[in-house]
Amino acid sequence: DVRTAVRAGLLEFNFTFVPETEFIPLVLAARDPAGNLVGGLVGEVMPGWKWLFISLLWVSPSHRRERIGTELMREVEDEARRRGCAYAYTNTMSFQALGFYEKLGYAVFGVQEDFPPGQRRFFVSKLLG
Repeated sequence: DVRTAVRAGLLEFNFTFVPETEFIPLVLAARDPAGNLVGGLVGEVMPGWKWLFISLLWVSPSHRRERIGTELMREVEDEARRRGCAYAYTNTMSFQALGFYEKLGYAVFGVQEDFPPGQRRFFVSKLLG
């Protein structure tokens, strides 16, 4: 498959300049007492580079303000620390959760303007120390 070949080729090139690392997926789920999915987080740790990347975080609108997102973030950050990570990063749109991440100690390190049109995308990171 093309995606697999392109990724392998890029990693082979990259690893001539930086330490090799695994890309370990992390998937967390939050469920209500009935077992229904009410939130989740998808990310990956790169222990050789000491980084956690959070690609997706979602909480059902009916369960927001119950600290589910905060708990998912704490859980993934703890797992990343156990795996040797010192840093975390993610991105969020202007209409999403910048304030949420800032309350958790994340700081903006980049902004993509007009993405999507009329909005901004914020790149945020945190020292996990």
